[in-house]
Amino acid sequence: GNPTVETSEHWARHHPTPAGRTPIWLWRELHESLLRQARCVFVPSDDCGKRLAHYFSELEICVRPHPEMMTQTPSLFVTHKPSEPLQVAVIGRMSEHKGSSVLLAMAQNAKERKLPIQFHVFGEADQASALRKTDHVTIHGAYDEEEIYDLLAKTRCHIALVPSVWPETYCYTLSIAYNAKLYPVCFNLGAPAERIRSADWGHILPLQYLTQPATANDRLLALHTAEVDNKALGVAFMHYNSITQDYYGLPMDIRQSELA
Repeated sequence: GNPTVETSEHWARHHPTPAGRTPIWLWRELHESLLRQARCVFVPSDDCGKRLAHYFSELEICVRPHPEMMTQTPSLFVTHKPSEPLQVAVIGRMSEHKGSSVLLAMAQNAKERKLPIQFHVFGEADQASALRKTDHVTIHGAYDEEEIYDLLAKTRCHIALVPSVWPETYCYTLSIAYNAKLYPVCFNLGAPAERIRSADWGHILPLQYLTQPATANDRLLALHTAEVDNKALGVAFMHYNSITQDYYGLPMDIRQSELA
């Protein structure tokens, strides 16, 4: 949802940012003043555009997925067999807004129920100690961009989980999963869900499963990845031949003075 100023102020008072405390009404007022000066505001997903429009209705908003130059990588797709544990990749640094508490709850439930599921975090995690104690989470630590595909290949993960609890505006780690053809799963929230629908390759969990770790684990274990092995993957990320023309919609011969 899109909270009111009063609701946002309540949370901001209890959870100040490292940058300090700015009243929400002032934060929005300052950014609206900035955005109104733009001829067009580019957003990387339709979901992001709709959320901006909710607060700043008079902006000219243009949806343009982020440009990505993805290095071609061999498919890392691995079919999950019922006789083996489900290996789940969680790509990127795990923090509260990225779903660290959701992941912890799922791992704890997996331990309590002795479920055949193992989570692999590729990145650092803010609840690393608690996650490791479940024995169902392996934290591989920070990685360099060019290393991630080798790391994913070594673990032979079956799926990639995006456990974010906020509406991501794009999600580059989802692009990594798609480039590796690692079957992605996310909750019905923000750009990841939008991108999975667009590519028609991946699985979207109902939003209420964010607080239902047992049900979320059951759904992951019930996925039949063998059925999607040969399914065509739609457009998963965008490459623009010309940023000037294809992204900004400007003529190629435009002069710098004309942009002023």
